[in-house]
Amino acid sequence: MKIKGQSIKPPKDVVVVIPRDGESIVFRAKAVLDQTPFDAICPEPQVPRKKSYGAKADLPAEPFPEEPNYVKALGEYHKHLQDWIFMESLSATEGLEWETVKPDQPDTWGNWQTELKAAGFSQLEIMRIFQAIIDANGLNQSRIDEATKSFLAGQDLPDQL
Repeated sequence: MKIKGQSIKPPKDVVVVIPRDGESIVFRAKAVLDQTPFDAICPEPQVPRKKSYGAKADLPAEPFPEEPNYVKALGEYHKHLQDWIFMESLSATEGLEWETVKPDQPDTWGNWQTELKAAGFSQLEIMRIFQAIIDANGLNQSRIDEATKSFLAGQDLPDQL
């Protein structure tokens, strides 16, 4: 896809610098534009179907999204997706190595927070890193304002605006 003949560029990375004595720690969060690798490892659970009995027995089975095992599996799926996006987004950070987070093991992806705490990051620092990931993977008001200002600066608009 192009707009006015120009290819669409991916969103800019978001950088978070955590000050430390000596050398600051730099995290880089990138937008995760392709969920295919996640889907290959962790497919979305399918809604179970419930067969009708009695007078409705000849009707096709109906979706049963309230089924407890499905609800639990869907919750785990979304938790894995959130953790995978966190891990994948921070993979743009040069030299970042996880000790217990394994890219091919969904049950380890949630260890990111435990590892950051164990490395000496405060809860507020962890929240700032998490916010950078959210910002890199979506829009926030400051990015919209920046893009709007850049757009308007290139327009030949009357001074009254």
